[in-house]
Amino acid sequence: MQTNRRNGVSRKTLKSEDGAFEIEVPRDRDGSLTPRLIGKGQTRIDGLDEKIIAMYARGMSVRDIRS
Repeated sequence: MQTNRRNGVSRKTLKSEDGAFEIEVPRDRDGSLTPRLIGKGQTRIDGLDEKIIAMYARGMSVRDIRS
């Protein structure tokens, strides 16, 4: 029995108040990964600064936030 594993990344373009930018979204082999910050199919993100500040407040590092 093989377990689910990471399978690279896909690129996604998001639009925010500050303009458009590209991010890398991790993929898994069986497609069961559910993104927590930006949902599947979501292309617009409002309040990005507030979300990043909230992640810092929860103790996440810059490396954690980047990935």
